[in-house]
Amino acid sequence: MISAASALLLLVPATSNGGDDSAEWLELDREIASIAVAPTLADGDAPAISFDAILSYQASNDDFFMVGSESLSGVELRRVRGTWKGEVGEYRYKISGDLESGVMVLKDAYVDWDCAALLALRIGQYKSPLLWSGTVSSFADPFHDVQVTGSENNGRTPGLMLSSTIGDFDALLSIQNGFDGIADENRVVGRLQWNMLGENAFGKWHGAYGYGDQTQLSAAVGFFDDGAIDNGSGIAAEAGLVIGSFSARADAVQYDEEYDLGTVVDLDNTLGTSKADSTPSAVTLGYLFGEDEWEFLVRQESFDDASKTVRTSFGLVHYTEGFGPKLRWAILWQDLSSDSNVLEGNRLEVSLALAGS
Repeated sequence: MISAASALLLLVPATSNGGDDSAEWLELDREIASIAVAPTLADGDAPAISFDAILSYQASNDDFFMVGSESLSGVELRRVRGTWKGEVGEYRYKISGDLESGVMVLKDAYVDWDCAALLALRIGQYKSPLLWSGTVSSFADPFHDVQVTGSENNGRTPGLMLSSTIGDFDALLSIQNGFDGIADENRVVGRLQWNMLGENAFGKWHGAYGYGDQTQLSAAVGFFDDGAIDNGSGIAAEAGLVIGSFSARADAVQYDEEYDLGTVVDLDNTLGTSKADSTPSAVTLGYLFGEDEWEFLVRQESFDDASKTVRTSFGLVHYTEGFGPKLRWAILWQDLSSDSNVLEGNRLEVSLALAGS
């Protein structure tokens, strides 16, 4: 491979003082080479850079509400993400951004520090940690649409979080900027998880892939309160079970009876309806087969709105040998049913998901 300085030599004409000039250029070449191999951070490792993407072809016979009430026939970039991770001493950092629009849009930007034997601190911009379905990477979601319970409660804002694991229990307390940003109100989230059997049913992936043969059973409860939203509080519960090739997970969020009625700033992102006195829920079932290369999954979500809207999704996922969920194909079917005709529709989707690390 030709170094940068060596390439520059090809552009410089020879001179009659060949010895002196050559020596100077060789010295410059050595200096540039030494800079190139120098560590990026004085006291830490260079960041690990990774990219992942989900490419999807979608089709529907009728208008599909979730994409602007239009019929579908085309390719969508479901996700294009770049991530930088690294360590500086005892501190770990993560920076990520979306590239779907062609311009980097910041997503995560935080630092983790194990500040005590049983206590970890996170500070920066991160997802609201109310539910596992909202905080686990959206790349891992087999249906590409994060379920309504998680997607409505995983907004990224700056803040700090304390978390701890004691025996079979995981606990956290998060204080982030509220809906009013850096103004005087905060969003407070607390969560307590009990791993009753096995290590953790809420791991890196949905379904049963990667959880081993040991039975995993976990349950969690949580609460949230955003001072910038009128009566902006609620509670959540979730449970997960993995037995061999079978997996089942369910969660629900109950919003205050008068949630957001005075401020009207936090409507449901999918339907545009009020969340007041509603209890949306989601259940996902899966079966892994074919030597862990295939998985069939089904999910049903209830929006608990006045029109009784329900979203049902079916998926057949193929995990590529040697790469697993990091390189997978999926055939997905999604149906939206409702008492309101404008909220109905279905679509077929064929997708390819791949992650660089």
